[in-house]
Amino acid sequence: MATSTFVLTTVLLLVCGALFGVVLHRYLRPALDDMSFFRDHLQPMWVYDVDTLRFLDVNHAALKAYGYPRERFLHMRLTDLELESDRLRTLLKHIPESTISSRGWRHRTADGRIIHVEITSHAIRFRGHAARLVTAVDVTDRIKGEERLRESEAALATAQQIAHLGTYFHDLRSGERRWSNEMYEIFGLNRDAGPPQRRLTDFDHPADAAAVAEIVGLARAARHSYDLDHRIVRPDGSIRHVHEQGRWTYDEQGGEVLHVGTVQDVTERREHEDTLARLAYHDTLTGLPNRTKLVEELSDVLSGSGEDALVALLFIDVDRFKTVNDTLGHRFGDEVLIEIGKRLRASLEPSALVARPGGDEFIVVLRDVGDKLDVSRVADHVLAALEQPFVVAGHDHFISASIGVSLYPADGRSVDTLLQSADSAMYAAKARGGKKFHFYTSNLQSASARRFRLESALHRALERSEFALYYQPIIGVKSGAIVAAEALIRWDDPGLGMVMPSEFITFAEETGLIVPIGDWVLRQACLQAKLWSTGGFDLKVWINVSAAQLHHANFVASIRAHLESTDLDPRHIGLELTESAFISGSSETIAALRELKGIGVSLALDDFGVAYSSLNYLRRLPIDTLKIDRSFLRNIATDRFNQSIARAIVGIAHDLGLTVSAEGVETTSQYEFLAELGCDDWQGFYSGEAESVPAFTRLMRSSRTRSTARDTLAGESVV
Repeated sequence: MATSTFVLTTVLLLVCGALFGVVLHRYLRPALDDMSFFRDHLQPMWVYDVDTLRFLDVNHAALKAYGYPRERFLHMRLTDLELESDRLRTLLKHIPESTISSRGWRHRTADGRIIHVEITSHAIRFRGHAARLVTAVDVTDRIKGEERLRESEAALATAQQIAHLGTYFHDLRSGERRWSNEMYEIFGLNRDAGPPQRRLTDFDHPADAAAVAEIVGLARAARHSYDLDHRIVRPDGSIRHVHEQGRWTYDEQGGEVLHVGTVQDVTERREHEDTLARLAYHDTLTGLPNRTKLVEELSDVLSGSGEDALVALLFIDVDRFKTVNDTLGHRFGDEVLIEIGKRLRASLEPSALVARPGGDEFIVVLRDVGDKLDVSRVADHVLAALEQPFVVAGHDHFISASIGVSLYPADGRSVDTLLQSADSAMYAAKARGGKKFHFYTSNLQSASARRFRLESALHRALERSEFALYYQPIIGVKSGAIVAAEALIRWDDPGLGMVMPSEFITFAEETGLIVPIGDWVLRQACLQAKLWSTGGFDLKVWINVSAAQLHHANFVASIRAHLESTDLDPRHIGLELTESAFISGSSETIAALRELKGIGVSLALDDFGVAYSSLNYLRRLPIDTLKIDRSFLRNIATDRFNQSIARAIVGIAHDLGLTVSAEGVETTSQYEFLAELGCDDWQGFYSGEAESVPAFTRLMRSSRTRSTARDTLAGESVV
């Protein structure tokens, strides 16, 4: 609109200038003889010699506008004013005799300013010279205004481009449509093709078209503006998100005149908002809904469920996941969590909600299930999916999980209650060895409260000296005598009573307390081993070491310090490590084990055959003893599979120069089978439970007495 105004003004000025020239030429040239009209005219005027271009006369307005004294002005030439001298010379060569008007001239004033002028020139005779009478109109303000307008329009266009904001104009009477440049960009059209022929509604996404038409139609009927977000489809098929605002203008009779508005491409903003929403409501590692999204969706499920509906919540926790992270590294741990998420989604119906609230926990919500039997089938199916091996570095590794199940409405009517109930049931499944599921029952509330008290009290147990070591005898198969002992920790809490390791070791591992507790066990075991050695008992004490301890930077230094402070011969202690602690097989771990082996500390691989067993580990790691897990001894007298496994372990170990120890021996048949296999030593309830230091010392004295008696009888029989 502003541009049109300036154009109209310019045309009027040119027309007026031409008319003024005609009037001046026809009616006022005689007045030049007395020069009064010329000198007093309000517009700058001068007369110059056509041949020399020297000024012959100049009026007061010109002297004022250009700032030159009259004498100096009359000694100047036309080329002294005009900056574009080449253009001037070209014009003078073709200048007609008649009146001419031209624009776009730039003149320099006496103080160095540049002004823009429009010239009207007339051929005249002046004092015997062929001359031209010139009228100059200063249009500097207008030119600068036009420049500012162009700059503003350019800035607006740039701003619209940056903001992806286009403007449109539709004359409802003439049908004319005008779009800004950015409108063409937004809608994917070529501006060079001419004015747009399609209506805005022609670009609406089919899924949004009805809603857009309704909103715009209601606004038009109510004579209101409208404001909406929707999608458009470009000619190339790409989809963009836009924010559109529009309104109508009306004439005095109330008829519609114009439809004007803006369209902003908000695709990037919408994608950014979607990304933020995903981050706010989804787990970044697995892509599953997080706790916030879980609570929202579960709340919706419960609010939409009637009294007869059955909703199941499965609380899934990976067994001993901290050990996985500590031994295999967090990268593998993350890969395991990602794979678990994939397996859960693949093994469940699409209607099931799968979420990861955090850590190694997953939640599954089953809507409208039939009965508990259906839930049991799903839980079994999930456990089976997770039992399949996870592959890392070309090796198979097995991960198990425990599942707690709560049911709506029986076990709770709120999200928090159902989660708490399922959490209690999950811990009950873990207490039964893991790898299984457990339904919530009311008596689990007391168990949950005890677990909370255990976890709280564990942080203070070490400083309050509430731990003690008990020792279980390890019997030589051939001698029948006690050849070693396994140090087992017990916790005597004043309020909870005697707490077994199965109740608190998991908490210790999860909280990191296993490292200081394990260090305490090492020192106490070394002290006791020294006392027994001084008392004449040639005994090795086996100490359980967690993966977290093994991978601790000060592990070897700590053992050396305990040996030195107790003055204990390293051959009197042995370290039992699970396969999970060995599995990473890093160069640092192997170097640490070899250093310990080098100073005389014995190393045993505990629970062999249960988890990650590989003959490659036996070749690479500096171990002395294999310990057969108790699971292989169940029904070993009749179970041919377990017999074959046990026989293979003993044969391989002996071929590698390792000793073999069996755990969990509880019956005569188990003992006899192991003796037949050539197992080196054994331990279990068949020989006795773990005892306190005084009781175990008495047991060793009794065992030594019996062994001496047997040796005496054997000697007499030989004689």
